Amino acid sequence: MSPELAWTVLLKHMDEASQSRVFVRHVHRHPDDISLLPSWKEFMQHDSEGSDHLLYLNVLALSLLDTSLLHTHEPGTYCYNAPSYGPVRIVRDEEEDEGEDGCETLQIQVQDASDHYETQKCTKVNGTFLQDVEYAALKLSVDLWLVVEVIGMQQIAEYTALVVVKRGCIFPSSDSLLPDRYVLVVHLSDEQAGAWLIDIATRATSSANL
Repeated sequence: MSPELAWTVLLKHMDEASQSRVFVRHVHRHPDDISLLPSWKEFMQHDSEGSDHLLYLNVLALSLLDTSLLHTHEPGTYCYNAPSYGPVRIVRDEEEDEGEDGCETLQIQVQDASDHYETQKCTKVNGTFLQDVEYAALKLSVDLWLVVEVIGMQQIAEYTALVVVKRGCIFPSSDSLLPDRYVLVVHLSDEQAGAWLIDIATRATSSANL
């Protein structure tokens, strides 16, 4: 078995605290990578560099959706609870210079009855945010927000989860925007998202033909 396959299996057998720490560290170190967890090569490369300083709001408990994949080489799909702010649209001026404090200012349009804008200063912004796409911001720690595109909803037992794909990260210079509203999130890769949307469309077509 290759190291990458062994790592995939090991990740699924880690305790929740270890999985969560690997997850948040990966987001912090690779903010442009849309994968949930690092490859073995990425993990070993950064593990030798020492620990990151991460200020946790909450240790997120990852759960494998399909436990039949536990002993396979498939990476699996995970869900977790996280404080969420959204839906929002994000307006970023790519040509704007950083301010004197080294921060970039984002305009975050809250999609509610008032459609008002919030101004958020950030020490760093990673990702490409389209103005006609609705996102949610997940607060992984007080200084790290994961920006995800919400592609749908999924029922998990008695809970309704957001099905999301990572699109970037925001490193805020302050912690005033996000409320403590927890949501259940199903985190997909682009490839998994495509398959999920096709499955939803196929089921809808089948139901319509009954």
